[in-house]
Amino acid sequence: MKVREIILDFTSLLDVIMILLFWFILNYQQETTRIRDQAAAAQEAAVQAQTIAEEREAAAQERLQTAEDALDAMDTINERQVSILKAMLEYRQGRSLNLTLVSRKRYWYLDVSIGEDEYLGRIEDDHAESLGLELREMLQDAGIADDATVFCVLSYDSSEDGSRDAYHAVIRKLKEIQLGNNQFSYTQVDRAVPDDEE
Repeated sequence: MKVREIILDFTSLLDVIMILLFWFILNYQQETTRIRDQAAAAQEAAVQAQTIAEEREAAAQERLQTAEDALDAMDTINERQVSILKAMLEYRQGRSLNLTLVSRKRYWYLDVSIGEDEYLGRIEDDHAESLGLELREMLQDAGIADDATVFCVLSYDSSEDGSRDAYHAVIRKLKEIQLGNNQFSYTQVDRAVPDDEE
């Protein structure tokens, strides 16, 4: 028996395999691109969602802070209203802070009292520079807080010797007290009797 040579030609089979291989490669590349695009879109959506969440959290924090500030302001307003009402009631009852300026030719002094009954002390003219501090200490001793509403009546006699200089020295210090406590108010009463009324 004679062995015949069988020649197999795999060229067309190889072409088919190559076509299938290219098709798989192209298809795989398209699938990879699609998956990559989906991953990028998902990442971008996650970044946007995180940004939106951070913006919402910041807005919520800002609203919370605004609400807390409003509550604090309401507490402060309520405390301030209570202080004002208390000072008004005491003023109507004749228990305002009374400063009586007494002037002499070479010196002056200031008698300090609450109403007519509660005498707090005297401030001499040689303590004029520390008038605000001494007055504050007297008020603290009387139980009046530094930021409390205070209605003050300064009475003086413009006909007394040296009253003009004493008056200006005291007024200057009262204005300084107002700078430290804008709830401190004062009014002035001149005790001098005009000549035609004598």
